[in-house]
Amino acid sequence: MITAKIQNGEKSTEITFPCKEHMLAKALDGIGIDGKQYAPTLLITKIEPKELSMLENEMTNLDELNYLARQMNNFGQYEMERFLAAASYENSDEKPDMQDIINLALNHDFTHCN
Repeated sequence: MITAKIQNGEKSTEITFPCKEHMLAKALDGIGIDGKQYAPTLLITKIEPKELSMLENEMTNLDELNYLARQMNNFGQYEMERFLAAASYENSDEKPDMQDIINLALNHDFTHCN
């Protein structure tokens, strides 16, 4: 599960991912965006778990964030711990983008954490 505070101008809302399309559209409508047509790329001002903080203050595609959250929901506790540790490690050198984080989630079986 991912909780993200997203911002559109002066308006913001908190959304828990993964979420159904109609729930995302409702949340986006609350900050003045027509979420029925598309999931926009918006500024994330805060995100949990903290290991994904590399996405804070970045423009992020909400469809991709929802996809990542769905992948994370399939993890057991051990897999989640490994994924978050690897995401934290990736956060320490070069700043990964959403595609890097999704790829990490999809290839978590091959990630080695020392």
